[in-house]
Amino acid sequence: MSHAVQVKYRSSQGNCPCWLIEVYFGMLRLFRYCICSGLLVVLPISQMVGQEADLTEQQKANFERFERLLSNVKLVGSFTELSQSPTDLKEEEYVIQQVTKSDEGDKWIFRAEIKYGNNRFVVPLELDVIWAGDTPVITLTDLTIPTLGTFSARVLFHEGKYSGTWSHGDKGGHLFGRIVSQSEDQESAAGADKQEPNDGSSPKTQGDK
Repeated sequence: MSHAVQVKYRSSQGNCPCWLIEVYFGMLRLFRYCICSGLLVVLPISQMVGQEADLTEQQKANFERFERLLSNVKLVGSFTELSQSPTDLKEEEYVIQQVTKSDEGDKWIFRAEIKYGNNRFVVPLELDVIWAGDTPVITLTDLTIPTLGTFSARVLFHEGKYSGTWSHGDKGGHLFGRIVSQSEDQESAAGADKQEPNDGSSPKTQGDK
């Protein structure tokens, strides 16, 4: 998987994706500790192949559809805070280029390109995805990040849309939006750049022959 996910989070405190970076380096430290202490057991190739063979045809179809769904797309929507009016919507935007299934349980790998100031970081994030029938639900439960707090979220994807809930400490709310193809979005932007406003200053107006 050579693609990335660009995540742009907007809140009342401004762009603040730094907690994702903390999650990433925390996972790296935990992984290194498990390797050094012998707590991490690497499964034989034959056993991993056996796990893949245990998947039903429906599960395989669900996984492939989810990977296609979040391939080179932009999530464009809004989120609310329960402490404020439900009509007070705040914009949010996530650019996702690809996700893939991990060999471990319900975990999926999201490679995230996080923009922080003038810098960009490519970060692989491992998140649980639980299935409600054929509907994928990203699941984050009480993830505590030092100095930042505890986070939880449930986000489901269905028919070109996403919806869910989020919480950060004693704050929380809802989020929702639509899934837009990156190629479609880029074509729209290119088309808008080519259009010139007809304000009457052009030598040839609509009434000219």
